[in-house]
Amino acid sequence: GSEPVYGSLWSYFNGMETSLVLFFFALVAYLATREKPLDRPIAMGLALSGFVFARLDHGLIALPI
Repeated sequence: GSEPVYGSLWSYFNGMETSLVLFFFALVAYLATREKPLDRPIAMGLALSGFVFARLDHGLIALPI
């Protein structure tokens, strides 16, 4: 049919970005809750960009941070 079915190549790769999103979300949360979160702006920028590129619709979450 038109939807991906189990056993197809799409179903094997669907959801693989979840671990990356969780990793980068934890990294952003860690960097944002430090005593001085803006001491390392490059690290925060890389963590936010990794968070966005892991799954593009999470850019809306990274935007207010």
